[in-house]
Parts: sequence; C-alpha cells; structure tokens
Amino acid sequence: MFHPKVWVIEHEGSADAIVGSANLSFGGFASNTECSGYFSDPEITESLRNWFDSIWTTSAPLTVELCGAYRNQYEKTVQARDHAKKVIVSASDELTSMQCDWMRQEAIDLTKKYFSSNAGITEARARIDTMAVIRQLLKPPTFAFTKADWLQFLTIPEFGSMKRIRKDTMQHLPGIKKAFLHLADDSIPLATRMNEVINKGRPYHVFGIGRNIVTKVLAMLHPKKMPVYNQPVEETLRSFGYKIDREATTGAAYVAFCNAMDSFVKECGQSEMLSIDAFFEHYFHTKLKK
Repeated sequence: MFHPKVWVIEHEGSADAIVGSANLSFGGFASNTECSGYFSDPEITESLRNWFDSIWTTSAPLTVELCGAYRNQYEKTVQARDHAKKVIVSASDELTSMQCDWMRQEAIDLTKKYFSSNAGITEARARIDTMAVIRQLLKPPTFAFTKADWLQFLTIPEFGSMKRIRKDTMQHLPGIKKAFLHLADDSIPLATRMNEVINKGRPYHVFGIGRNIVTKVLAMLHPKKMPVYNQPVEETLRSFGYKIDREATTGAAYVAFCNAMDSFVKECGQSEMLSIDAFFEHYFHTKLKK
C-alpha cells in the first residue's frame, strides 16, 4: 500500500514540494478538510526526490493482474466502510445538535440581557419609531411617495445602511412603485413576489432594488412576522446555531430566514420582530466584526 501524498513540482533549476493528506481526487482538492506543508528549500525537495526514487526503483510494476487483485480486496471493504461513515456522520450530527442547543440558549440569554439594558431598550424603541418614519415616507398601501420622500428614505441607517443604493433610482419611481405594490399583494406566495422583484429579467425588477430595500418594505407591511434581511442579522443568527438554508432563489432563502427569526423571537420572549433587529446589529458589530 502506498498511502503518503507527496508532490514535487520541478522547474528549471529549482523545485517546490507539497506533503499532506489530500488525494488526487475531487474530495482532496475541493470538498474535504485537508492539511499540507509547502516546501521550497533545495535540501528538502532533493531529499523528497531521493525518497521517492528509492521507492520507485524497488517497487513491482503495476500490472493488470495486480489491479484486479486490489479491486477485489477493495470491494470487500466497501460495505464496512459505508457503515463506518454512517456511524461517523451520526455522531457528528449529534455533537453538532448539542453545540447548537448550547449556542441557542446562549443567544437567548444574551438577547434578554441586552433588552434589559438602557441601550437595548433605547435601540428597540428606535427601530419601531424608524419603521413608522419609513411608513410615512413610502405611503402604503398606494405607495404614492415623491422623489423627495424616496431620497429621504435612502438616508435612513437603521435596518441596514442604503448608502450604496444609487440615487438615480429615483428616475425609475413608477417602476419601483409597481414593484412595491406587487410585494404588498399577499395573494401571491412570498417567495414568488420577492423573486419577481429582485431577480434580473423578472417582471417587476428595477435596477438598484435588491434584498435590502425589498425586505424593508416587507417588514414595514408585516412588522410582526417579516424581518429585514441583512448581513448583521443573518450572520449573528447563523453564529448561534440557527439553520438558515441558502436556497436556490432569493425568495426561498427569505422564507427560511423568516422562519428562523420567528423562532428566535419567540424563544427570547419578545413580541416585536422589529426591535429584535437591534440586538443582532449590536452583537454583529461588537462580537463578530472584531
């Protein structure tokens, strides 16, 4: 059996070497967790070449008969190997579940502590007040907002900064208003509405209108059950063990996110989906970005 993995890459007058665990396979290069050491010192690369040459010169030729015998022995181990993999995966899943349960409880405890502080109370109230301002500016259910209303809306930092949103989006206000009216149509599945507004080439898509703005509108329309989807909220929730699947479509991902957030809010004993956003942003900037 020849198990070690050694790469010696020779150049004109020099060589590099890699010694590690990766097989010459898709798993070895793309999906497994592997560990390798890289060397360019001439003495080390020469030593590795000599080591390999000594094995090569004393090895038996690889014949069809040897390959067939190896395959027969290998196939006898497949069943045992598959069983071992299942046992390992089961044990890993159990440990992951235990870790997530512990982290989830930690998140709940930290959230309760945050909202019992003056800063938490203040920021929670600010989120609710800010959404009231957004509602005044965007004017649902008709969305008869003006260019001035739109530009002021883009300056609001709560629920995720919109500094990167191009100001020339106000040239497309008729299309934006149609998109928001479509988002407000609860007779259409939520994932479908989001995809038709956010994804390029879809009927209600307007350049510059992405997940940030769309979820602000949805949270404004349904503040008790739809959160704003932004990086601080998602990464903090994920860091505490809540499974948020990255679905194939933006809409499906948001539906999964809503379910995770709803679970978290209930477990924390909070009643306002809007205010919980304050804790996630606080945790993201004070813990995760350090």
